[in-house]
Amino acid sequence: MRNFEKNRKLILSKLEIGEKDFLGKGVESFVYGYGENQVVRILKEGNPKYLRSLRELQESISRSDLPVKTSLITDVGELNGTTYTVERRMEGQNLSKIFDTYSSEQKETVLRQYFDLPIELTKVDVEGFEFGQMVDTKDKVSANGWQTFLLKKVKQKTDLVREQLEKDVLGFEGKLGVFTRLVDTKLGGVEKNLVHGDYFYDNVMANREARITGILDFSGWTTVVGDFRLDVCGAIIFLEHSEKFVKYQQLLTEIAKSRYGEDIVWFIDFYRIYYSLFLSDSYLYLRPLYDWCVKNLNDENLWRRVG
Repeated sequence: MRNFEKNRKLILSKLEIGEKDFLGKGVESFVYGYGENQVVRILKEGNPKYLRSLRELQESISRSDLPVKTSLITDVGELNGTTYTVERRMEGQNLSKIFDTYSSEQKETVLRQYFDLPIELTKVDVEGFEFGQMVDTKDKVSANGWQTFLLKKVKQKTDLVREQLEKDVLGFEGKLGVFTRLVDTKLGGVEKNLVHGDYFYDNVMANREARITGILDFSGWTTVVGDFRLDVCGAIIFLEHSEKFVKYQQLLTEIAKSRYGEDIVWFIDFYRIYYSLFLSDSYLYLRPLYDWCVKNLNDENLWRRVG
């Protein structure tokens, strides 16, 4: 950490960035304003090869005529082993931070916009990729079909915490068997589309006029080629992680039914199970999220609905 602090200051000096430009920090990075339209992210741990691969993906997405801005790395640098990126500065604030400033009418308007965006991602050309993860990461899984990807990814993730899942989830092995059967029988014929994979209120930006301005965090770990309905369903499912959004689940579910047909309700349940398996390794890093996964996996009514 001492070397990181030293290198962070050297990077700031090199780029002529002052502490007054500091925007915030998280678990992984420090972020600074850089000029009028960019930010610099100094990473506590960063793999330049991965970031350059991610940059290529983000550039492809940015050329796809989407109605909002998307994350875009414009440069990757390194100084004494500390990696930093120069990125497009996004307009607005995270939806979760600005949402309470809106009127009731504005809240519904902005959530309808939020729900419209996953289908826009189908404009991005992904034919050159296999199903699955698009960026070179240490956990990359890809396959020649969506079904194969789902099963391989779930096995990879659950194997990391299998012993704990077997303790916490009643009949875990049997439920994995049911999940496999559902994938084999219900998920055929999926066409290739870009899927954000972590689409929820903290990964979109909005302005004071209650207009969505951007989508954040296209990443090597969650962004995949596959079923666009994963984002449609995630946009609804993940609302329940915040009291301010959960009451809008029914509204968006009704919109989904009118847009995609009654069958979308089954997919919401199915992808709830998928996300609960996919995120089960959160036992290792975020216990409340793991508890949410276990709650879903122990919900016998949920399994009856999909089965």
